Amino acid sequence: MRSKKYYSALDGLDSRNGDRTGIVFSGEMCYTWGSKLTDKWEFAKRRNRGGLLMKNVLLSADSEISVFSVPDKIADNLEKYCLEFCCHWLHESPDAAKYRVKMGDVVGACYSEKDFIDYLNQYICEEQSVLIATLADVFGEDGLPEEYIGLPYFNF
Repeated sequence: MRSKKYYSALDGLDSRNGDRTGIVFSGEMCYTWGSKLTDKWEFAKRRNRGGLLMKNVLLSADSEISVFSVPDKIADNLEKYCLEFCCHWLHESPDAAKYRVKMGDVVGACYSEKDFIDYLNQYICEEQSVLIATLADVFGEDGLPEEYIGLPYFNF
């Protein structure tokens, strides 16, 4: 019996550029078979599913720091987008009512960095931002592993 070798279009990409092709399904990373390993971190640093440039940023809300892959326009202006979210959108947008809580006579907002990513994905960018990793027991820039030093960082 003779066996046939089948190639998909993704396998062709692998053999031409030497990289594994990353595919995202429901936030999980899957790969086609290839000779060069590429992890979730490397894939997210380069491109999203639409081929647009993505960059990694660090976000926290007085908790452990998380690494997210966001569109480059967000990473390049991270403070601007974060401040727009927490200082304006959360308090003024009808879509943000679920984050508002009343404490006596004062109305505040209760949110996390993951809510900021949901805001980006739903209201600001077509390109979807994703969580890459949460850095266990890292609560500030002083404890950052070397590979994360220099990434844009915002603490809500």
